[in-house]
This record gives sequence, structure tokens and C-alpha cells, in this order.
Amino acid sequence: MKAKFFVFRRRLSLRLLQIIDILGSLLATSLRVVLRKEGTTFRTKAEFFALRRRLSLRLLQITAILGSLLAISLLFTLLVNAGNHTSSQELLAEAKALWHMNEETGDLIADAHGSYDATSYNTQVVEGPFGNARYFNGLNSYIKTPLSFEGARGVTISLWVRTESPSQWVEPGEPHDIHIILDTGHDERNNFVVQSEGATYDLFSLYCAGPAVFEIPRSIWTHLVIVITPEERKRQVYLDGLKSSELISHDAPNFGSIPLVFGKWATQNARYFEGSMCEAVVWDRALSGGEIEKLSNFYRTQVREKVVAYPPSPTPTATPAPPAYTPTPTPTPSVFPSGVKALWHMDEAEGDMIADANGAYDATSYNTQAVEGPFGNAQYFNGEDSYIKTTLNFQGATAVTISLWVKPEPVQSGSLAIVFDTGHDKLINLVLQSINNTATTFAWHSADTDLLFNLNRDRWTHLVVIADATNRRLEVYQDGQFIGQMDTKYELQFDSTPLTFGKFAVGEARYFKGSMCEAAVWDRALSANEMKALFNSYQAGG
Repeated sequence: MKAKFFVFRRRLSLRLLQIIDILGSLLATSLRVVLRKEGTTFRTKAEFFALRRRLSLRLLQITAILGSLLAISLLFTLLVNAGNHTSSQELLAEAKALWHMNEETGDLIADAHGSYDATSYNTQVVEGPFGNARYFNGLNSYIKTPLSFEGARGVTISLWVRTESPSQWVEPGEPHDIHIILDTGHDERNNFVVQSEGATYDLFSLYCAGPAVFEIPRSIWTHLVIVITPEERKRQVYLDGLKSSELISHDAPNFGSIPLVFGKWATQNARYFEGSMCEAVVWDRALSGGEIEKLSNFYRTQVREKVVAYPPSPTPTATPAPPAYTPTPTPTPSVFPSGVKALWHMDEAEGDMIADANGAYDATSYNTQAVEGPFGNAQYFNGEDSYIKTTLNFQGATAVTISLWVKPEPVQSGSLAIVFDTGHDKLINLVLQSINNTATTFAWHSADTDLLFNLNRDRWTHLVVIADATNRRLEVYQDGQFIGQMDTKYELQFDSTPLTFGKFAVGEARYFKGSMCEAAVWDRALSANEMKALFNSYQAGG
């Protein structure tokens, strides 16, 4: 506290020096004006005293101006520094409600201040940045508080949150493609909500008579603070102490009597959140930027080095990619699996034809470009209008295996990217596509089932996916290693829509950005041994 006092005193001293400098300039100017007017010689003593009296009056006027400037300066300095002299503990003590969400058992989520105890429904205790936290399963988990904001002139909510990719990936536009962190029964004009802008948990918005959009990094604990000031029609979002988004809307928001709910819509059983939360704090005023920064720094001192990354929540949403592979020549090449239905090397240096090495299913390239691949040429897809259309479909197939080498790149914000597609919808056909625009997590989708996995953007990966209709199962392999499998919800069905690489098979959307080569298709499910043999064959140079 003593250090803060001296900093404050130093600021005042600098301000006083500025004012004294102004005073000196005014006094010198005043004296020059009077002497020019009266002259520099005096005929009588009375003239001298009259001049001195006029100078004294002028000095009194200047002193009055100085006093006013000093008072204004002092008031301004106090206002600017008011928030900075409030300690983090004092900020938490003045909060309206504080839910640590660290209870070991039971449904009670206690308010540390004793006024607004909340109730948990189907949340799970997990490890958080400060001890326990609450995990929301995305299906039926939420926490309901009795606190509303009716009549509030300002609102600040601080929360630690860790978002996850939804376990069941959905198409954007479907009924459950938005997920709510907190809500007060919002509509277009009244109350407020913090929710995802889509199913992929990349963008979120604080919506209160208009959206303030921001991005929360997934799978990392983040300190989120929202500030709403109705009189100024202002909404602000801070992430880890730094302002991330601000919106000043045309209409002032209104707050009703609907209580605050974490993890779903306050008035409906919909838009359930998947991820973890803890340390939710509410103030009935707008905290300043300095106060928010101080609060975030206080929290970070509690977790020290743990603040960078935390143990995963109990339900992982994607299997990590295998370690980077360094090619080592194999002395005895393994046999390329038999029965390949089509094989496109994609190594053409020019022209639009992408030849099938088996001669049955030549494909056509649109706006792809020849680039260097792991075995020679590959095809580069620009993310805007590049794709390769084949004549091969899977109608009547009891199983499909597709192998290819791929190196993805991020696409424009808000877009998904399709590696290949056969005109999928929720129930029929199949698609391999990213679940966001970062090109890190992908979904192998068929029969209303999504098997999520990660791809390394910094290197070529040998990817093999299987859709087994006989066993109703999806499987993924990378670089010869088994990554994961998932039983499908329904029977696998395929129609006559041909396989397309790089975009929707039946629409001009979700263009892929990155490179591909060595795409091979079997109309059966390869075994694990065949998968290893296939990868070893590529290791040995094909």
C-alpha cells in the first residue's frame, strides 16, 4: 500500500508542476500587459501603489484560476485511480454473489456470501484451476441460481470456463447447434446470454440487445468477464484480464426477473453447454478495466504455472493425433492390400484429369494445383473453388475403406472444410470434414454418428477411415495406428452420389484448404494388419 501512495503522490506532483508552469506564464503575460499600458516610470508614489493594487487584483484572479485547476486535477486523478486502489479481496467481498462451484458432493452450489445458494442438476465434480470445478455434459447439466438483475444499473459477471468440442457433432443450423454458458431468459431486447455462435465452440457472443462476438480457446481454462452498462448501452467482454470485445448498441438493454442459469437456456431445456466452470462472481455494477485486470492477475497468482493448461475433463471429445512420424525406409516392403477399387495418385503435373490407376474411375480436377507431396506431386486445394470429382459411388456397399495422404490448412473464419463427401445428410452417405475453421479436429460422419479425431496441420498424415455397414461401426487410423472407433446409431446407407474430394458433393460450399494425394478406395473393411501393411508400403516408397 505504501508503494501505491508514493506513486499517487508522484502523479500529483507532476500535475502541480504543470499548473505552476501555467501560472508563471500567466503572471509574466499579465505584468507585460500592465507595464506596456502604464509605462515604466511613475510621477508620484500614488501611481506606484495604484499599479501595485491592480497587479495584486490580477494575482488574486490568477490564484483563483490556479485553485480551480488544482481542484479539478485532484478530482480527476482520484477518479482515474479509484478502481486501482481497490484490492482483489475487496472486489470479491463487495460482490453480490460468489459461487466457487467446488462442492465435493450434493446438489447445493453455495453462495459464499450466503444470499443466493444455487442448485446443480446433473453436473459432475472435476479438477479445476483452484480445486474442484463443475463439468456440464451437454445433455442435461445446468446450475440454477435465484439471482435476477431486475432494476440493475450495471452488471459484471466473472467466470472461469473451459469449453469442449461437443461430443455429438451436429450440422450448423440444426436445432441444437448453439450452446449457452449463462443466460437470464434472453430475447432480442431483454436480459442477456453468453452462448456459442455455432456447434463448433469457436466463436461466442454476449447478446444483450445486440451481440458482442469473441473467441474462447478450447480445452484451456479461461477467465471470462462480461460487463453490461445499460445507461451507456455498452457491452464489454474481457478474456484473461484483457478487453476482447465491445459493443454500443442503438437500444438500451432491459433486465427482467428471470434468475441466472449456467449451462442452458434459463426458460427452456435446450442449448446445453459442454465443458467446465468454476468461480462465478456477480456484481451489480460495471467494474472498470483496471479492476478486471487486477482480478484476473489475482486469480493467476493462485494457479501459478498451472494456468496454462489443465487436466482434461472426464469425457474427451477427440482422440489426440499420434506423435509426429519420421520416415524410416523399411528393408522389406509390405504388400499393398488387395482388392483396391480405385487409386488416384493425384500426381498429375498439369491438365484436369486425375487418373485412376485401375482405369475404371478417372476423376476430374477443378482449380487444384500441383505441389510437392510426400512421394512426388500432390494436389493443392485453395479453399475457395478447388475440388476433384470422381465417378465412383458406394450404392449397395456393405463396407467402405478410404485411404489418403492429407495436409490440412485453416480456412476462413466461420467455415467448415470437407476432405471428401458423398452427398451426406444426417442419416445417409458419408463425409469427412473439420468441425471448425482451424483444421485441427475432424469428424468422420455417417448414420447420425460422428467419430472425432485430431489432425496435425504441420505435416503430411496417412489417414484411413472405415465405414462398416455389416458391423455398424466407424473406424479411424493414422500412420498405421488405430485411433478410434464408434458404433453407429443407425444402419449405414449409401446412395448413388459420386465421391467428391474438397467440397460438398452436391453443393458449392465447405471448400477444403490444403493438400492431398494417394487416395485409394476399397469396398470392404481393411483389417488392422492390412492397415499397418498399407502404411509400411508407403514407408518403403510404395
